[in-house]
Amino acid sequence: MPGKDWMPAFQAITAKTHTQQGVWWLNGFWKEAGCGKDYAETMWKEVHIAIELEAGKPKMYGSKVWEVKEGCDLDELKAHQFLEKLGGTLTVVELRKKLAALDIDKNNRMAMSEYLLGKFKKTPEELIHCPQGGEAEAAKLAAAQKAVADAAAALTAAVSREDASVKAAKEAEKAVWASEAAKAELAAAVAELEAQEKALADKKAGYQSKIDDPQLSAMKKGTAKNELAQLESEDPLPLRKAKITQGAALKKAERAAKIAADEKEAADRAEIEARKAKADAEAAFAEADKQLQYLKQHGDGVAQGAVWWMERELAERRKYMPKK
Repeated sequence: MPGKDWMPAFQAITAKTHTQQGVWWLNGFWKEAGCGKDYAETMWKEVHIAIELEAGKPKMYGSKVWEVKEGCDLDELKAHQFLEKLGGTLTVVELRKKLAALDIDKNNRMAMSEYLLGKFKKTPEELIHCPQGGEAEAAKLAAAQKAVADAAAALTAAVSREDASVKAAKEAEKAVWASEAAKAELAAAVAELEAQEKALADKKAGYQSKIDDPQLSAMKKGTAKNELAQLESEDPLPLRKAKITQGAALKKAERAAKIAADEKEAADRAEIEARKAKADAEAAFAEADKQLQYLKQHGDGVAQGAVWWMERELAERRKYMPKK
């Protein structure tokens, strides 16, 4: 590689993220057997291994936004781990020699592009000059990229709405339980009050029947009158307590019923919002898929690797679509 006039252009490619370098490769060698279209799925796995090694966690495509800034290369240790994960059984010395051979720009780091060049025995110039899609299809590709982004945003909204719906439903269920418990407590308090009042009424009726009994002596009638008068002048503590308990239980039941009604209303709203968000997500996914399929079938000059990558990402996101 005399002169290495290609180095600045090569370094511009290796400065791209792992994903962007993988897409660049697929775009350029899409029609080439072994390292293009039929290598795409392997490329997806290798790129994601590199991302996980660098970030310390796998890249996910669910409701949470990927907050880790994706890098462009791996240090020596992580490059060794990368090669080992791909089935390498070389010794440390052999791995270091291999990494040194792959490290084209000699920065002691391995970029995805360097790994691919070494694997497929291609030159940096071939990578630099490989086709990336014609300008005529650029607008359509940009529209497809926007459709995929819209689908991702709609998915996030749908999952968020579903989570809110489930949470609201659980809160409503708790409120209903609380309302039913309050009603049961009220029923017990009312029953206790009625029992106390009946006992008092029965006792008074007993004294009155003695007073009205013509066969009883005047002394016994007088005693009954005294006891009745004493009973009527008192407000027995059990009865007062029962009345207080009944009143408190009634207020508690009313509050619980109001809470239950509010929570149920909120749960119903959340469910409606979740359904709408899911419908929006499904529409966004359908639109993105439609545009990608068109590009695959009619876009001769389009970056087919980029189209495949967007389609693969869309498929990954579909796994997280709400099932509710």
